[in-house]
Amino acid sequence: MKGPETLMEFMEMYKTEEDCHRALFEHRWPAGFRCPRCGHDRSYAHKKRPLFQCVACRHQASVTVGTIFEGTRTDLKKWFLAIYLLAQTKKPIFSAELSRQLGVAPFTAWSMRRKITRAMQRKGS
Repeated sequence: MKGPETLMEFMEMYKTEEDCHRALFEHRWPAGFRCPRCGHDRSYAHKKRPLFQCVACRHQASVTVGTIFEGTRTDLKKWFLAIYLLAQTKKPIFSAELSRQLGVAPFTAWSMRRKITRAMQRKGS
């Protein structure tokens, strides 16, 4: 998954929440949807929630399950921006600064920063 190199590219790439969901979908299922339960390749979007429902077994799958975004109520745009900021800066960003930049509560910023840095450490090892 090639990411943006500049903040302007980031802003262009992830303009909306739908852009973020699309990027996660393409990363999770690069060859198209595959049901995690039965392996069927056809689904439809749930009407009220951001879920995909398998046509065969009716299992509901989400692009965020099993990721650092699972269960979050914070917009994916904010998560993506936090990841970008933490990955692009040479000096570490403290959660207070992340809270200010993203417009989220200090504890939310702390939790996001912690999850992102742990995921980055796992990816690097």
